[in-house]
Amino acid sequence: VVSDATAQQSLSPTQPLTTEGVVVAVMSSAQSERRWNAVEATWGAEFPKVYRLLAGRGKQEAAFGRTLRVSCPEYWEREVGDCDEYFSHIYKGHIGLSELSKTHSEARWFGLIGDDNFLQKDSLLAHLAEAE
Repeated sequence: VVSDATAQQSLSPTQPLTTEGVVVAVMSSAQSERRWNAVEATWGAEFPKVYRLLAGRGKQEAAFGRTLRVSCPEYWEREVGDCDEYFSHIYKGHIGLSELSKTHSEARWFGLIGDDNFLQKDSLLAHLAEAE
């Protein structure tokens, strides 16, 4: 039997949390190039593992550069039609995070955010480190 205190110690990472330990998935669209450019020019520049999630067709593509194309599910294309419309975040976020968790198994945290949000690095790291 392991005490709660012992279990907490074994889960606590030994290294301080940095942006290297955080993968951020940014839900975006092809029409939102200006928003993505703003992310890259501001808070995104501070996170080396920030990815733009875009809708794609066909086979799921691996993360390349800072973009991950998320395949549009058949049911979505059949029922909605437009794979890159506003509500595509319903599938894009879940599938994108799943793919990024496979390619970044070393990450301590994963985040999902819209391209019209601002992420404050120091506050985020402090809150996440506190949760660890």
